[in-house]
Amino acid sequence: MIGRQKEINQLNKYCDENRSNLVAVYGRRRIGKTYFVRYMFEEHRKDCTFFDFTGAYNQNTQSQIDNFVAQVFLWFNEEPTVEIKTWTKAFIFLTKVLLKRIEENPNKKLVLFFDEVPWVDKSTKAGYISALGYFWNNFCERYTNFLVIVCGSNASWIKKKLLNGNEGPFNNRIDNTLPMYPFNLKETKDYLINEKKMDIDNKSILELYMIFGGVAKYLSYIDASKDIDENISNIFFGINGRMFNEYTEVFKSLFTNNAPKYKKIMDFLATKKSGLNTSEIAKHLEMKVGATIKDFLDDLSECGFIKPIASLGSKGEYLFIVSDPYCLFYNDWMKGISKNKAINLPLDYWNQQIDTKKYTSWSGFAFEIASIINIDLYLKARGKAAVLKNVYSWNFTKMYDNDKGAQIDLVIEYDNNSYDLVECKYWKDIYPLSETEKNKILNKKAMFIKHVIGAKVKYKIDLIMLTAFGSVRNKHYNTLNINSDIQLQDLLT
Repeated sequence: MIGRQKEINQLNKYCDENRSNLVAVYGRRRIGKTYFVRYMFEEHRKDCTFFDFTGAYNQNTQSQIDNFVAQVFLWFNEEPTVEIKTWTKAFIFLTKVLLKRIEENPNKKLVLFFDEVPWVDKSTKAGYISALGYFWNNFCERYTNFLVIVCGSNASWIKKKLLNGNEGPFNNRIDNTLPMYPFNLKETKDYLINEKKMDIDNKSILELYMIFGGVAKYLSYIDASKDIDENISNIFFGINGRMFNEYTEVFKSLFTNNAPKYKKIMDFLATKKSGLNTSEIAKHLEMKVGATIKDFLDDLSECGFIKPIASLGSKGEYLFIVSDPYCLFYNDWMKGISKNKAINLPLDYWNQQIDTKKYTSWSGFAFEIASIINIDLYLKARGKAAVLKNVYSWNFTKMYDNDKGAQIDLVIEYDNNSYDLVECKYWKDIYPLSETEKNKILNKKAMFIKHVIGAKVKYKIDLIMLTAFGSVRNKHYNTLNINSDIQLQDLLT
């Protein structure tokens, strides 16, 4: 299980405790939650009795109940003696089955995995959530045998309905949470090399990450026997490609009837790479700034599609950026490609894009986003994780005649008024800093000192280059007094 040791240790701890535990596992679609839990108890902890029920997408209540009863039979070879039409009766049936197992082996741990809970009872009116809550509160919690895991891809739903609800059967009941996130860049390298058995260099790993992100299911589509360009052409741009319709499907499966609104927010954010504030997003949606738009943004953030970045110099304002590499890739490259158009694309379509200006623009920003969402790897390379204070974006618009506008890719603030001003540069080779770029960096630093540092007596500013292969040590580089030139290999070691 690459990249999941922390989660394995946590579930092992719950299994070994002499009490029952209720755990909420959540994370975005395709992240590998179901695979992880099943692996854990079908391969790693075979000493536990395991029961698995997954909600079905877009099915009615009776169909869900029928599936549940079928799962009980599959795992325990038990059938109900009466017809089951409600979730209350379904859980009474499960209770009777489990009591037999407890009588047979009082000390055996029973793991009950209820997957895709939001699909079963999205509005919580079908009775599933209340019946499951009663089952936990009045049966499982009385014993020491149980580990009950509730899981869902709609992370915001899990948090609102189960974790943070002020009422209902799970109010203040779930103390144990296990959020699951995409692989970071280093874990993606481990997966591609050790799981996919790819003979691949760091640059290729980064390029795949900038397209697929660290989503395990997406990465699993890669065919190690084919080169990268061929994989991308087949997976994304072929009409039968595994990712051709994913963008629409991912929003539909998570947000059902509201999917068009969430997708509209994502599409709008993708047009403004530097980010947008809540008011700008609300105006585009023709909505008032209030609880509804905040919920939309919270939902997208919880699912990992967008990220709020503090806007340095503003009072509590955040800019929202698209932080999911695949969603950025889709909006830059796949949006507007119909099946009819895809049929006529050449087999080497992606290879033809690599030397275009569009590719240069996309890859530069995709590298910035990869740097932001892998900030932990950056901090480790800098050796300054312990003193981190905040991560910001900073954009300054000219205010006076002797000023120039400035935009800094990444501002890292540490304790004691210490800052990293990070210049992210994606280049196919060692990056050659030009005189024009040198002057821009000097202006950024000067404007930052003037308009952010201001009257502070004591401060420290480090200029950082963050590149794929380092920077050419030319005269422009040498006059900048760069504190650190962090390369891709520094993030991956």
